[in-house]
Amino acid sequence: MATEENHELRNSMNGLSMSDLIGAPLKAVVDAQAMLAKSTVDFIRDVGLEKDSDGTDKTRDLSLTVRKTEDDGTTNELAVQAPLLAIVPIPSLAVEEVNVEFQMEVTSMTKEDSGTAGEKDTELTEDGVSVCGKVSSQASGTRETNQSAKYQIQVKARKQETPEGLSRVLDALAQSVNGKQTAHNAEEKKK
Repeated sequence: MATEENHELRNSMNGLSMSDLIGAPLKAVVDAQAMLAKSTVDFIRDVGLEKDSDGTDKTRDLSLTVRKTEDDGTTNELAVQAPLLAIVPIPSLAVEEVNVEFQMEVTSMTKEDSGTAGEKDTELTEDGVSVCGKVSSQASGTRETNQSAKYQIQVKARKQETPEGLSRVLDALAQSVNGKQTAHNAEEKKK
């Protein structure tokens, strides 16, 4: 009986491929990291760039005018033109840590109570006294097997540092922000 139980325990463990248990989550993390990088590139293309008339990519700019009226009645205007990528945060996540945990517990318990099953009527007569009764016995067997597995994968992602190349591009874009200030007299505008 013990040999049969050992064989079952071995079969439970043989069906598990460690390369699949550990490698599959790591492969999924690499694929997820590639998707994160692609989403950053897609964001830059979709939000920060546009095609000009000859089909060349150019930065998408934000143009606005800020007006402020001074106490003396003059109005100052500031025209601002800035590349959109210089003023919006660029999503950039990276997988920082991966933990793969696997635990398996296989327990086997066999409980057997021995005895004989059956029942017999017995009668004893001695000196005019008669005693009647039944004699019975019972046998039972219990076999219990418990198998449990716990598979836990934890992935932590954080915003990554901006790559050096992208930092330099963003610095160049920030330096290209133009602002022109003009002063107008409110009375001159009325004329």
